Order: sequence, then structure tokens, then C-alpha cells
Amino acid sequence: MSDNKVNLESLPLRFLERLELIIPSENIDEVKKSFIEEPVTTFRVNTLCTSVDKALNDLKHSDIEIHNVSWMEQAYWVDPNDRDKLMDTEVYRKSEIYLQNLSSMIPPLLLDPRPGEKILDLAAAPGSKTLQMACMMQNKGEITAIEVVRKRYYKMLDNVEQQGAKNIRIYNANGESIWKRFAGQYDKVLIDVPCSTEARFRVDDKETYRYWSMRKIKEMVRKQSRLLYSAIQSLRVGGTIVYSTCSFAPEENEGVIDRVLKKFGSSIEIVPLSLPVSNTQNGLGSWKKKNYNPSVVDSLRILPDHTMEGFFVCKMIKRGLTR
Repeated sequence: MSDNKVNLESLPLRFLERLELIIPSENIDEVKKSFIEEPVTTFRVNTLCTSVDKALNDLKHSDIEIHNVSWMEQAYWVDPNDRDKLMDTEVYRKSEIYLQNLSSMIPPLLLDPRPGEKILDLAAAPGSKTLQMACMMQNKGEITAIEVVRKRYYKMLDNVEQQGAKNIRIYNANGESIWKRFAGQYDKVLIDVPCSTEARFRVDDKETYRYWSMRKIKEMVRKQSRLLYSAIQSLRVGGTIVYSTCSFAPEENEGVIDRVLKKFGSSIEIVPLSLPVSNTQNGLGSWKKKNYNPSVVDSLRILPDHTMEGFFVCKMIKRGLTR
């Protein structure tokens, strides 16, 4: 434990102090370990290109021990030492499996896109969740994917083509204003917003936390709030939104949701969540001296462990007009 403490000292001190206030005391050591230990490699079978049975059968010849994920039929994990070996298989080269963290798979599962529905994915690149939704929809229906950064947009175009998705339309556009074009058109919206990426900090990689600061968090909050507003305005009445981040910061999570509830009142309703994993924490009811709307506690923070990154998720339903 002393070695861990020394290693953690390379992370921003204020970040660590805030973390102690956010995470329950019984979970804090496990969360801190996630900044040090290498996680397992997780993937899902790309059912647009193959079946689960065929993919697993083909992987039998790779000399890699494959472990199943109990709560998702298409998801599996391997030892981190087998990551390169997995990426060297024919199954991977043919895009029949897709490397994706298990926490990243949760938002699409909560949104539950169905074949034939019309889905909006804001800030979509590189397309992990977008492609997962295409699998869930069996390539039927329509997914509109928005990405403002041109380089990431082109990367997503290639990714979608390689993965065999046919129902995704990608726009190089600003998600903050896209609602003016698509107001009230979508059945469901996924909004995995740009964030301070606190859950991806690694003590052995200074680039993961080099730019962290309270100023950066405030900058992200402004962007997140505008994106969530756009998501709500793009949704039809009765539709569903799932908001997610890979940050621990309450300002980027509960705070953004609280602001939306204040703005739109009863037109937006938070849906209580129940996930098939135990490493979760209910949303905070308050942060520092600020009390949040009581329903914000129905959101969830996924706490990192050896298989999952830290994540925040909140599911909402649009109950009335928001203009």
C-alpha cells in the first residue's frame, strides 16, 4: 500500500482531495488502485459481422483464455497480457470483435435502442457506443451520429465502414446547435459528453492528467450543458436520453443534470437505475454547499474495478415540451 501511495502522489493533489469527498470510504482504496493497476482487456462480439458462437469458436485456436461477462451475452474479457495476442487474431482483423471497456457498454444498454427506432448520438466518435447500438438494432432503423472534430469524424467514418454498420449517418457538425436542424425528431438520444476524463487517469502516463484543473472542469461543464440542452430539444416528447461521462467530478455529472431539471422542471424526469453490477454508487444529493434536485440521486456512478472504468450515467424521459 505504501508503494501505491507514492505512485498516487504524481496525480494532482486537489483531484485526490476531491476524490476522497466523492467516493464512499469503503470504496476509495479500490478506486485509487484503478489509477495504478492495468485493467483487463474487454471486448464485445460484433454481431453485424458474425455470431457469438462463431467468434468464440474461432478464438479457441488463439491460445487465449476467454472469460465471459455474466450480464452481457456478447461481452468478454482477457488478461491484459493477452491484449496484443487478441489483436493479432483473424477474428479481430476481420472486425468480428470490438475492443471496448465494459463501462462504455452500459449507456447503450440503458438507452435500449430497438430495430426501427430513430436514434441520435451526440459527440459520437470514435463510435464504440454508436456501433454497439447498430448491433442492438440489427442494422434496422436510423442512427444519426454527430462529431464536431474533423479528424475524429473521418476516423469514425472508417470505423463504421469496417464494422459493417449500415444504419448510421455521420455528420461533421457541432452537437451544441444541431437541435435547430433536428428539433423533436428522435425517439432516443445518447449523449456521452466530452469531459475531464478523470476515470482514465494513469499514474504511469502523465499525459492522461497533464491538463486537469478546476478551470478545465468548468470549461467542460459549459460544453456539457449546451450538449444536453441540444439533446433534449432534439428528442420527441416521450423519448429517452442517457447522459454519461468518464469523470468523477460532480460538477460534470450531478451538477449538469440539476441545471437541466431547474430549466425544464417537470418536462424532464429522471429514471431510477438498476444495473447488473455491484460496483455502483447513487448520485450525490449535494456537493460542497450546493444541494441538488432530490431526483438526481437516481443517477449512478460506476466505480472502477479490474474490469470496468469509472463512469457516470443518468437516464431521463422527456415528459413535455421544452421550449
